[in-house]
Amino acid sequence: MIDYYHYSPNEVQNSLDGEPQLDQHPKHKRHRLLKWSLALLLLLTLIAGALIIGGYWYLQNASLDNTDGRTNILVLGVDDAAGLSDSIMIASIDKSNPTDPSVALLSVPRDLYVSVPGFHSAKINAAHSIGENNDYPGGGPALTAHTLEMHFDMPIHYFISLDFEGFETIVDAVGGVEIDVERAIDDPRYPDESGGYDPLHIPAGVQEMDGDLALRYARSRKSTNDFDRAYRQQQVALAVSDKLLNDPGFWRPRTIRGFMAVFRDNVKTDMSSMELLVLGNFSRTVELESTPQFVLDTTNLLMPVTNETGSALVPRSGDFGEIQLFVDQIFTQTDIDEFSRQF
Repeated sequence: MIDYYHYSPNEVQNSLDGEPQLDQHPKHKRHRLLKWSLALLLLLTLIAGALIIGGYWYLQNASLDNTDGRTNILVLGVDDAAGLSDSIMIASIDKSNPTDPSVALLSVPRDLYVSVPGFHSAKINAAHSIGENNDYPGGGPALTAHTLEMHFDMPIHYFISLDFEGFETIVDAVGGVEIDVERAIDDPRYPDESGGYDPLHIPAGVQEMDGDLALRYARSRKSTNDFDRAYRQQQVALAVSDKLLNDPGFWRPRTIRGFMAVFRDNVKTDMSSMELLVLGNFSRTVELESTPQFVLDTTNLLMPVTNETGSALVPRSGDFGEIQLFVDQIFTQTDIDEFSRQF
């Protein structure tokens, strides 16, 4: 047999005398395979680049559902045992000026006395259980949102709801949070899980908190009051957001997928995955430490009453007009107490 590998291509061709040519040298095959591999790698790189650029463009240009450049999200912390919303907070986002976006937080006391549309008058925290027990479309969060829309004269575009266990899981999923405790918490009557007490003490100053301690900090009210408690709940919410948005590793695709899985398992929301990513991407442009935090309470627009529900809170003006005006102007306000003194 002719040793083709020691002849030039022309010599090989001349020696064949009509015989079929042998396959190319394996070395040539490897070259061809390498060429196809590089071409495939280039194609995949271009596709990945297009997806990344397209996704970035979408996150930068997509907007959350709103009618006037402002998106309002209802955030509920729910006591599953009672079915009541233990924490009620509205996060209002103003993206009308893309170069200077704004976020404001407003906590609504659970004892606010309202008319639950389609049902009866009750404290606002009961709207959740009423919606859950009566198969209201969207359940308790949707009925709570509708109730606030009616009384505050503002649209609620989305809701996010989680129970105590979900709260702990989310905080632990971000590696815990750092909270500046302004006043020491001493609560000898903090409830345990068996109907007794589990005394709680948290010293003043910056504290590292896991999910369990953050939940206790957010829920304790015996040594302070519901209004202080609402402010602490806002602190924890902002701390979780800050931990997520300022962690460089969080925005890696694998990390995002993992957190989204935890989020989906523990949180009830009417936001899609893409809307949540848009919200997260937008939040990265906001200075969270300067976020205005407001709490409706008896020092500003509410007053205590006693009615068929027991102790409750109602608008001090007799209707919700002042509250509606404040909510409408929330991004121009710096102090809810100062606002209330205008009336």
